[in-house]
Amino acid sequence: MDDLERLIGEHRSALDTVESPNADRGWASLQTQLGKRRAETRVRRLRWSLGAVASLLLLVAASWWWTATKPGSGGLENSPLVSDYAPELYAEERRYLASIEEKQAGLDLERVDTTLFAPFLEELRLIDSLQRSDLEGLPQVGVNDRSLRALIRYYHIKLQLLERLEDELHEQQKRRQRQDQSI
Repeated sequence: MDDLERLIGEHRSALDTVESPNADRGWASLQTQLGKRRAETRVRRLRWSLGAVASLLLLVAASWWWTATKPGSGGLENSPLVSDYAPELYAEERRYLASIEEKQAGLDLERVDTTLFAPFLEELRLIDSLQRSDLEGLPQVGVNDRSLRALIRYYHIKLQLLERLEDELHEQQKRRQRQDQSI
C-alpha cells in the first residue's frame, strides 16, 4: 500500500484539478445509447418476423402448388362433378373415374420419369385444368347436353392418354430388357 499512497501523493495536484463527470449527462448518454439499441432490436425482430411470415406463406403456396400439379392427382377432387349437374350421367362418370383411378394406380405415376414422359404428364395436367375450368364455368354458360357431353369427353381423353402412357412405359421396359440381354 505504500506504493499506492506514494503514487497518490505524487499526483495529488492532478487529481484535485480533475472535475467529476456530470452524472446527469452520463445517464442521458446511456439512455440514448440504450434507446438506439432497443430500436435496432425492434427492427431486427420485425425483419425476422416478416421473414418468418414470408417463408411460411411461400411454404403454403409451394405445398398447394405441389398437390395441385402432382402427376398422379386427378386434379378434380375439390371440383364439382358432371353428375352434380346431370344426375343421369352419374353411372357413366363413375365408370370413367374408376377406370382412370385404376390406370393411374397401375402406372404408379409417382415413379414415372418426368423428363422422358413430360409431354404425357403435361397433357394430363392440361386436360384436368380444362375440365376444371369448364366445370366451374358451367353455371354461367348454362347446362345443356352438348356441354355435359364435352365434359364427359374429357374423361375419355384422359383415359386414352393414360393408355398411351402405359403403352410407352411397356415399350421402354421392353427396350431396356433387350439392351440388358444384348450386353
